[in-house]
Amino acid sequence: MPPTVKRDYVDVNGMNVHYAKAGNGPPVVLLHGLGASHLTWQENIEALAAHFTVYAMDIPGHGDSVKDGVDYTIEASVAFTFGFFDAMGLQSAALVGNSMGGLIALRSALAEPHRVTHLCLIDTAGFGKEIAPFLRIMSLPFIGEYAESKATRSTSNMLRQIFAGRTVATESLTAELVRNPFIAWCEDRGTQNPARGCEHLRHEAQAQAVEAPS
Repeated sequence: MPPTVKRDYVDVNGMNVHYAKAGNGPPVVLLHGLGASHLTWQENIEALAAHFTVYAMDIPGHGDSVKDGVDYTIEASVAFTFGFFDAMGLQSAALVGNSMGGLIALRSALAEPHRVTHLCLIDTAGFGKEIAPFLRIMSLPFIGEYAESKATRSTSNMLRQIFAGRTVATESLTAELVRNPFIAWCEDRGTQNPARGCEHLRHEAQAQAVEAPS
């Protein structure tokens, strides 16, 4: 029988955050990538919940979590991660991150190593010379807004490229991601867009200092 997935909201550092929880066992926290939500982990949640207590949240600015007034800097994202730990009553947990979520997980493990028991990075941002061209486009005023207005097609194409199993990129998942645009457009977009925040960060050397098994 598939595990029961509980979905709820919790206050994290004054922000209303949507999350999913399933399973029993050592805690594992999943951090999704830019432009995604906890739903991109839905098949992983089911598999992991057989052995772990799995938490997958919509990172602020994404999914059904708060959109207004979000600080997209990596430092704020690290503070949010441990704020989520505290809200869930977790002293420590394993962190699994994809893309932007991987960079947040890495920086979290470096910031507070005693709270990260294991670290799993999947196609992580912060390793390489620059961000992907698609994310550069999405960070541009007006052009990014126009690109997101065509979100159904672009999101579907993105999902087919991300997942090894093409069947994961279902119409229902695409529709759900399109329903909640990942960035609340604002006048200070140039300083708040998370794509720009990751552009010049290189972490190959820092990653060697991670203490958690990874």
